[in-house]
Amino acid sequence: MITRILICDDRKEGCEGAERHLKESDCEVNMLHGKWLKQALEELFRSTDKIFQLDKVDSEQQVMCKKLTGCELAIVDNNLAELDFGGVRLTAESVIGRIRAFTDIDYIVSLNKNPNVDFDLRHLFGDHESVADLALNTKHLSNHRLWRESYDADFAPWYWPCLPEAAGKRRDQIAFVRDNLDASIWEALDFPDSATEYLSRRAKGALGPTANDEGVRSVTFRDFFKINRSLPPKMRDDLLSLANDDVPLAVRAISRVASAELDRWLRREVLAPQDVLIDLPHLLSRMPHLLGGTASELSAWNDAIKERQPPYGLDKVLYERYVKEAEFHSSCWTPSPCFWWPKLDANDQLRRLFFESEDDWPDAVFCEDVSMFLTVKSDTCDSRPKEFEADIEGSWPRRYISMRATDVSFSPQSRIVG
Repeated sequence: MITRILICDDRKEGCEGAERHLKESDCEVNMLHGKWLKQALEELFRSTDKIFQLDKVDSEQQVMCKKLTGCELAIVDNNLAELDFGGVRLTAESVIGRIRAFTDIDYIVSLNKNPNVDFDLRHLFGDHESVADLALNTKHLSNHRLWRESYDADFAPWYWPCLPEAAGKRRDQIAFVRDNLDASIWEALDFPDSATEYLSRRAKGALGPTANDEGVRSVTFRDFFKINRSLPPKMRDDLLSLANDDVPLAVRAISRVASAELDRWLRREVLAPQDVLIDLPHLLSRMPHLLGGTASELSAWNDAIKERQPPYGLDKVLYERYVKEAEFHSSCWTPSPCFWWPKLDANDQLRRLFFESEDDWPDAVFCEDVSMFLTVKSDTCDSRPKEFEADIEGSWPRRYISMRATDVSFSPQSRIVG
């Protein structure tokens, strides 16, 4: 299935510039710019405002803007200043919420919000201030990492998803939320009881601001929607009121917004720290002995992180005995295979195997900017991986980058510690 992309920009030149970078994406590209984009947004604004003037709404067509439908992925330039709506300058951040809630576009990318930074060393999931699913710069759109798995590039951030795959997973996420709207997030995603001890206070606060440490276990998807920052408070409250009356459009909008917000929470507060959910490269960084007899080969480390089927390049016996039971099964919520670290960390026998291993492991680190393991040995300091300290609340804030790409801005440089 070919992914359809809609590029939105206030200028035709901006759309055309983005389109040039999408030539190798193998996607169908459509453009909406200038007065046509303004008309589409005006229609969306008018339609969504009318929803809350009615006692009952049962037709999605009342808010579906034809020009903003029929695509799985939207790329919206952040600066929409030339679309004069009066008042403050229009940005992608101010319209993404309505696009997400009231159209059938699954995944939304904000473009050029922070054009002077390519890799933010403070955060391991991208721009933490954006309400978009991913914030990029125009030049990034030509990077193969966004369209297919790439492990041999000078710049291929591990946190970047494969966008066509991410759009498909978002549809599964929306269905998941809709089917579990009043269920506990904790139980629906099968968090282990021990995860409360590993989850940071910031993560707990972001999930349930009014809940105590134990109360986060009872936060429902509907509860989580109540704290979303994608929609104005009144629109959020009105949608909740309509959803309480089982109005289909409101339930649909809440499911769409809540799925995007939860995906963001999982990436930022759960997966980035690697304290609760851990993915393959970071698991191997801590437990290389899981590779068994190939643990001494750097190529085996890099081959393993490409695997998407069990045992994921790990030793079959060790996987079956120790890792399989810790696997995270709600795969639509993670871009790659993940495991419950609390379960693995609590396994004394697995820990003992680590200390008893006699394998000569390579002196390698996982570099977040190229998505691969590289050796720390080098003839010159300039070509060695650099250690940096991310602004995350967890046990593993220090990570590594290769800085192979000379035309990439890593910022702020003060985060680099080695």
